[in-house]
Amino acid sequence: MKSQREITITIVRTNPETEMKPRQVKYTILYSDKMRVMDALNYIRENIDSSLAFRWSCRYYAKCGTCAAMINGKPGLTCYEPAVDGMVVAPLANFRYQGSSCGSQRVGQTSEH
Repeated sequence: MKSQREITITIVRTNPETEMKPRQVKYTILYSDKMRVMDALNYIRENIDSSLAFRWSCRYYAKCGTCAAMINGKPGLTCYEPAVDGMVVAPLANFRYQGSSCGSQRVGQTSEH
């Protein structure tokens, strides 16, 4: 049996609708083999912080670009990039905030409960 290990991910959180200034939040999660950034974001939202909202559409096909985010300072697709210990994930700077539902927010934005 393969032992699981933990990785730490920093997510830049913001919500322009409430004038929340960007802040970095660290999350420690269980890593699974071949985990992608999107898997890590889903794990955080489902197990640690349900207010985390991000956008995706085609899921793991790397075709639509909907899940794009800044990953370690470079634009990338969360469905394609591998999750690594110490990574930083942030919203793309050139995308506007578009609403309060999970399907219309960028990575790191806070949804209202």
